[in-house]
Amino acid sequence: VTQLSLLLVGLGAAVVLLGMALALGIAGRLTRRLSTLEASAASISDRVARNLLVEDRAQDLAVAGNDEVASLARSVRAMTVALDERMRTNERVYAEAKHEVEERLRATEVQYEGIFQSTTDGLVICDFQGTIHAANPAACLMLGYSLDELEGQCLESLLEPHHADVFHALMETAGSG
Repeated sequence: VTQLSLLLVGLGAAVVLLGMALALGIAGRLTRRLSTLEASAASISDRVARNLLVEDRAQDLAVAGNDEVASLARSVRAMTVALDERMRTNERVYAEAKHEVEERLRATEVQYEGIFQSTTDGLVICDFQGTIHAANPAACLMLGYSLDELEGQCLESLLEPHHADVFHALMETAGSG
């Protein structure tokens, strides 16, 4: 009976050891697959954060099998492809909108330049210190200077001294808001 007991205990211990070895092997395989999937997902996340396309990283998500890990990998890969498609669409829409806005801006600039040049009212463009940066032909004629002579001058120096207070009040009002 003692030998039989020892034999059964030894056999039981061997079965337990075999079970543990098998469980560790399965766990190791699963852990390696999950670690690979996690590293690929982290790489994709980093590329998305830097606004880079990620499709070239999607092949890293290829995990063979029909288990949950493989299913998760396929889902993340599909999400990656969809994300790339969305990024390409957004880039295209942004480029088209930017082009349209630039075209409209150019057309508006041409329109306003035409109005600025052709109006019979004298118009002068200056900064908050009063330095002249542009003047239309009517202003040049009224002030008796060419455009080259006006640009860079201080508007205040062209005014009658009794208009200095009005000029300073206008510059202060314009500069404050």
